[in-house]
Amino acid sequence: MTPVSDGSEQGGNGLAGFRGRLARSRARLADSPRARRQALLAAASALAVLALVVLVFVLPEDEVEEPPSPPQVEVLVVGPTEFRDWVETTGRVEARADALLTAEAGGTVVSVAREGQAVGAGQVVAQLEAEGAMAAVAQARAAEAEARATTEQAEQAYRRQLPLVEDTIISPLEFEQVRAQRAQARAGLEQARAAVAEAEELLEQTRLRAPFPGVVEERWVRAGEQVAVGQEVVRIVGPGAREVMAGIPERYTGDIQVGATAVVDLGAYDLPDVESSVEFVGGAVDPQSRTFTVRIGLPWGGDQVKADMLARVRVVREVVPDALVVPRQAVLRDEREESVLVVDSPDGLGLVDRRVVTTGPASEEGVLIEAGLEPGDLVVVLGQDQVVAGDSVQVARRYIDLAAFRAVVRAEAGAVP
Repeated sequence: MTPVSDGSEQGGNGLAGFRGRLARSRARLADSPRARRQALLAAASALAVLALVVLVFVLPEDEVEEPPSPPQVEVLVVGPTEFRDWVETTGRVEARADALLTAEAGGTVVSVAREGQAVGAGQVVAQLEAEGAMAAVAQARAAEAEARATTEQAEQAYRRQLPLVEDTIISPLEFEQVRAQRAQARAGLEQARAAVAEAEELLEQTRLRAPFPGVVEERWVRAGEQVAVGQEVVRIVGPGAREVMAGIPERYTGDIQVGATAVVDLGAYDLPDVESSVEFVGGAVDPQSRTFTVRIGLPWGGDQVKADMLARVRVVREVVPDALVVPRQAVLRDEREESVLVVDSPDGLGLVDRRVVTTGPASEEGVLIEAGLEPGDLVVVLGQDQVVAGDSVQVARRYIDLAAFRAVVRAEAGAVP
């Protein structure tokens, strides 16, 4: 008789068989390259989703990167203005009343004024030994007195003899002798007077007098020293107005005229600029410096401006009306040409364009543009090194004219410690 299996045994054999088949299937999948790629792709997708969730829900809003904003620039509205072409040079301040006194006679110095001593016009500032000169004056005056007495006697004799010759009491020949004696006495008196004047002049030459009120600026001798004729003794500077003497390069001959506007810069001494005019233009060129001299008046004197100060001088060579002028930094230069950058919109966003320009003279005020720009163009004056033609920019500030731009530049420069 054939044995019959119960239900539990059949069920156990069926479950064990399923598990075996599942294990064999997993083994086959593990050994398949395609299966491995599919698993890696699924893992990568899961990581990407996780990163996106972290970025959106975990990171703060301020750490989310935003698109960059366009660069900011400042522009100048170009318009007609007066342009002054300046000639710049260096000058020296001089006092209008400045005298260097030299010895007119040789001898020993008896006294001399001190540096800084105030003196009046005609006051003796240096005295030389004068005993010999004083003795000569005394001798000349004595000779003059003798000549005067002789002349008086001759005059009296002439007056006595004149009626006698008229009455023919004496002969004309005798009267002629009296008249000759009178003429001789008169000539002697004149000669004696001339000798006195000469002696007095020699005596005066032992005294150096101030030609005007002022202050003794320098002295080169001391009491007891010997001086020769022509030797420098003292320098006196008056308290009056000052002037600036400057040399202009000879290539500007004919461009600088009397009356031309001039600006004297004494900023090195914390003094404001002075606008004045040219008072004198020299007619000769210095053979060494190849410059000609100009004199510019100053309204100051005394303690404000000292003689021999150095000053920066600017003289107007030419005035160009209705000129287009831009700041120096606005002009871009390369090996071939000069150009500026312009913006097509005065406010907000705009596009940058490059304009080739022809430039003229330049000064502190700016550069004269002879061609390439039109009134109303917006020239980039700040930020031009950060942009190129075709860029989109944000106009941060707009200057209505060159004067407004220079005022802001000066104000910002003054604010820098």
